[in-house]
Amino acid sequence: MIKAILWDNDGVLCDTERLFFEANRRVPGPHDVALTREQYLAWYLDDNHGAWHVLRGRGYDEARIAQVRAARDAYLQALDKLRLDPDECIAVEDSPRGLAAARAAGLRCIVLRSELLADYAFTGAFRAVDSHRELENELCTLLDSD
Repeated sequence: MIKAILWDNDGVLCDTERLFFEANRRVPGPHDVALTREQYLAWYLDDNHGAWHVLRGRGYDEARIAQVRAARDAYLQALDKLRLDPDECIAVEDSPRGLAAARAAGLRCIVLRSELLADYAFTGAFRAVDSHRELENELCTLLDSD
């Protein structure tokens, strides 16, 4: 029985992925790093890196580059605070790293694909949907079946 829906904020409630891509494309730009869509998907969304990671190879001091910690801990904290098991919840995410974090915490995850990630496979997702309407339908079906 589903007792909680754990929502990713940024990207699910508002499509910000395109803006995030553009911002991260511009940060390393003055340092002669041209960030392509494919690099963005691989580095930022699959490998959980950020703009400063891209600059590591350009000689930036490691102290200046924050290590990105997996968001998995946020889901574990939520489960702990809610006093629920992963099978009593479902996560809603919009990125490969969000899906990986949800799965690492033992959660089923519905992925809401953005325009930028429309052709991404999202392997391991419980479901992948292309609109908020489809997300609503999936959640209603899931909640009704419990």
